[in-house]
Amino acid sequence: MKTILVLEDEPALMNLLRRVLGHQGYHTLEAVSPDQAVQQFKHHGRQIDLLIADVGLPGISGVQVALLLRSELPELRVILMSGYR
Repeated sequence: MKTILVLEDEPALMNLLRRVLGHQGYHTLEAVSPDQAVQQFKHHGRQIDLLIADVGLPGISGVQVALLLRSELPELRVILMSGYR
């Protein structure tokens, strides 16, 4: 089973991603803040196959989190998303 780390601070979108990814057979790890995403990564490390990160987070962006995690795990695949209107 593939593991996806989802970094999203909007509860409704996190819920949607959890349901869709779970229905497709993926195991999801959830983070609502960059700090939480880094902690999840430190705990699960090389077991994470994909990071899905919101670009528009308060403080450090999803892009910065992706760069940080990829400095530790260069082969980590990343999808960046934004709900900016």
